[in-house]
Amino acid sequence: DGTLVTSESTLDATKLSGNLPALNGSALTNIDGGKFLQIVQDTRTSQVSSSTTNSNVTISGLSVSITPSAATSKILILATITHGFSSTSSFVYRLLRDSTALNVGTTDPGSPVSGYVGTVAGKQNSTRGQPVSITFLDEPNTTSSITYSFTIKHNSGTWYLNTRDDNYGGASSVQAIEVGA
Repeated sequence: DGTLVTSESTLDATKLSGNLPALNGSALTNIDGGKFLQIVQDTRTSQVSSSTTNSNVTISGLSVSITPSAATSKILILATITHGFSSTSSFVYRLLRDSTALNVGTTDPGSPVSGYVGTVAGKQNSTRGQPVSITFLDEPNTTSSITYSFTIKHNSGTWYLNTRDDNYGGASSVQAIEVGA
């Protein structure tokens, strides 16, 4: 007869027939937090390089600006940086919110090259350039515009963004995702 019969919280599947209506989440209530509110991205496909060693150098052309809609929002940063070096080099990347370095190690490893602590650190062979991935969930506590950017610090030769050497090129990108509280 087409009557839907339920018993408290149980649905009798034998009474179901035909097409069921599509579900729509617009009427859902009491679901808070974890929603992606906005996403911004920057991609750089051209090369940039730096021969400056032992100093944090801002990576030009790879940054995102976002204005959180609520002070309680979090910002998820996802970045892939394609890089190479002209010689074997120790390096560190730093993720910055405006001018503040985020998620930076607090312990210098005690090597002869002091100050090589950052968001991502490593040593790179000049013949094996590989992408570096950075993921960080920030809590900026603001509704003002903020910019996320990166610095590179290395100790030898030339650092290249988006190029390993004369043979290989790539692209780098960064996304900022506002996550509702």
